[in-house]
Amino acid sequence: MIRFGNTSLTWKLMMNGIHFCGSAEVKSKKGGQIHIEASGTKFSPILLAVDENKKLEWIGRLGFKGLFDGTQTFELNDLGNGTTELINREQFSGLLVPIFKMKLEKETRLNFQKMNEALKERVEN
Repeated sequence: MIRFGNTSLTWKLMMNGIHFCGSAEVKSKKGGQIHIEASGTKFSPILLAVDENKKLEWIGRLGFKGLFDGTQTFELNDLGNGTTELINREQFSGLLVPIFKMKLEKETRLNFQKMNEALKERVEN
């Protein structure tokens, strides 16, 4: 959880790909795909929720359903005093999760922190 300035500006910058440390296009609604490139990795998760200025959620899969699935959720809460709270979480499931547990706990957490800090800097400057 991290706090930012204006909610609509935070959403706009997040949707313009700043938050994804690469390029991202969110042109469709629930059930559509987005295309993200981050740290040299490209993936196209399925959108689960797009609620402007409030929530963006997707699921990405490696191989078939249940092998390695990751659900990413970004929630923006307008605190009513000119600040926004961002909740950024990811949940992994599937047969391969135990194999990648250490990498997920270290690298993934660090990458989320970097993304949040980059977004905060853009919103506040």
